[in-house]
Order: sequence, then C-alpha cells, then structure tokens
Amino acid sequence: MSDLSEDRLVYDWAESDAAKPERPKVAMLDDETLRDGLQSPSVIDPPTDVKVKILHLMDSFGIETADVGLPGAGPRQQEAVETLCREIADSKLNIQANCAARTMKVDIQPIADVVQKTGVPIEACVFIGSSPIRQYAEEWDLEHILRLSREAVEFAVGEGLEVMYVTEDTVRAKPGDLRQLLSAGVEAGAKRLCLCDTVGAAVPRGVVNLVTWVKNLLEELGVADAVGIDWHGHRDRALDVANTLAAVEAGATRVHGTALGGATTTSPPCPSTWRPCHKRWASPSRSIRPSWDAMPSARPPACTLQPSSKPSAGDRPGWRTVSIQACRRAGSAARRRSRSDTCRALRTSSIS
Repeated sequence: MSDLSEDRLVYDWAESDAAKPERPKVAMLDDETLRDGLQSPSVIDPPTDVKVKILHLMDSFGIETADVGLPGAGPRQQEAVETLCREIADSKLNIQANCAARTMKVDIQPIADVVQKTGVPIEACVFIGSSPIRQYAEEWDLEHILRLSREAVEFAVGEGLEVMYVTEDTVRAKPGDLRQLLSAGVEAGAKRLCLCDTVGAAVPRGVVNLVTWVKNLLEELGVADAVGIDWHGHRDRALDVANTLAAVEAGATRVHGTALGGATTTSPPCPSTWRPCHKRWASPSRSIRPSWDAMPSARPPACTLQPSSKPSAGDRPGWRTVSIQACRRAGSAARRRSRSDTCRALRTSSIS
C-alpha cells in the first residue's frame, strides 16, 4: 500500500453520516489551566514564572485563548495576571487572554486596570448562577440575577472590555429563566454566551438539546452571527469529554478545558479534547505537538505537567509521567489525612 495517509488507513464513521448536524468549521479552545485548573485539590498555585512557562506551552499548541486568572481575588492574583499579559505583549504570543469575574464591579474593575496598564485586550468572563437550586442556595430571585447581570455586562462594556456572559449550572436552569438571562446579557453587550455544566450533571443528548436551543434563541434575537457559544463542562460523572464534543457537534464555537483537570471533580482535560477537536475543527494555527523551543528548562512544581526537555532518540515526543504520579500520591495522601482528621474529630466529639 503506497498511500499511507490517515484517510486511507482509517475509516471514520463519525464522518460518514449523511444526516450529520451542521457544525462550526472551527472550534476554538479556551485553556482554563491557570484558573479553573488550580482549584483541584491535587495541584498547587505555582509561582508566576512557572505560569509564564505554561502560557508559552499553550501558545505553542496554537490554543486560541487562556483564562489567566481572577484578578478581583486580590493584589497577588492581579499582579500575576498583569505579568502574564505583559508576557503576551513582549513575546508577541498569539494566544489571547481572558479573566474570570463575578457579576460585580469590584471584580471587573481590576481587569480593566490591567488592560490600561499593559495595553493587552482581555475578555471579561462574568459569571452568575442560573438554576433554581442556585437561586435557592444564594437566596436570590430571578430579578436580582437579571439586575446584577445587566449592571456587570454594561459596566464591563463601558470599560472597553469584550464580555462573555457565563450562566453557572446552565444545564439545570429552566428554559424560561435562561431566555431572560441570555437575552439580557446579549442586550447589555455580551459577545459570547458560556453554557456551564457546573456539577457534571449533563449527558451528551442534553448538551445537544441545550446548545441547539441557545442557537435558536440567538437566531430569534437576530445575533446568531455576532454572538458565539462557549461550553464549559465538568467530570463528575466521567462524561466531560463526551459532553464537550457533543457541544461542538451541536454548534458551540469554543470549548474549555484544563491540562490535568480542574475545579470540583475536574474540568475536561485538554489532551483528551485536543485530538478529536484538532482532527475535525482545528484552526490552521493549532498543533497537537508542542514546540520544543517553548518547553520550560526548569522543572515545574511536582503537581504540574512536565514535558520532556527534548525527544529521546527514536522516540516520539511525550510527557513524563513522574509529575502526574506525584499528583496522584499527593491527592491520596490528602484524602488519607482528611479521613484521619474526620475520624479523630468524631472520636473527640463522642468522648465529650
């Protein structure tokens, strides 16, 4: 066989369906490693110089956007975000920055301040709960959420920021509530809407239904070509990657992930999402192989991905597994300590 191309060697039934849904030509990747990825109990918040190296790795993969932090959390986080944005400008990286923020001016203003200091555009990802159970937990009603959403998006737009309006726990929100919330976000100036499976409750069919419903809503509002759809999932039921791919099939134009998994029981791991997205929906700049020139020379902390400094002779480039094993050991030790502390507390309370 002289033709050894992938198309000749592998038949892809996913591409053979004549009735396959209309899907975007390109699906962008938003890397949450430096924000959502740091909320895992098995990793640490690395020093800023390590974050800079991780940012270069993201750029070498051709990843379009990265969440570089939540500067509203305090001066340390704002300083780290500013350093990362200066690195984007000084090194002329292609990756674009975004930052998380609650729907509060106190969270959005630090983002605007970093933009003023660095001249680097930052997309503000303003988030708020949308489901009935979130409303119950926060003791909010829909009018309160609508008011906070409008004020936050309008304030961010007034500061010159691009805005992604993020509805937490979207997959468990009522259609009537979502219609009001997403419409208010678009009317206030949001350029993207982020649909979230905050607790990993979704299944692929539900994701397809939700994304399709939002696409139809944007068409009704006359902004289907101007407002993009993001998908942000979690791995609570091990359906994170399946749900992410279902979201793209249904029409999401950007999906989120982290290098090793992140918040709660983790966001979708980027490596598991890159390959199918690269095959079907990759932008021309994206590569599934890292640039060796961009690899950090210093060893990162034990609980971060550590790439090989150079490929071994005759071997394909790969990732060392030592740091991943260290993460697992650290996580297991933390769980053992937690169980031990719990048992000790129970014994103490029973004695008293």
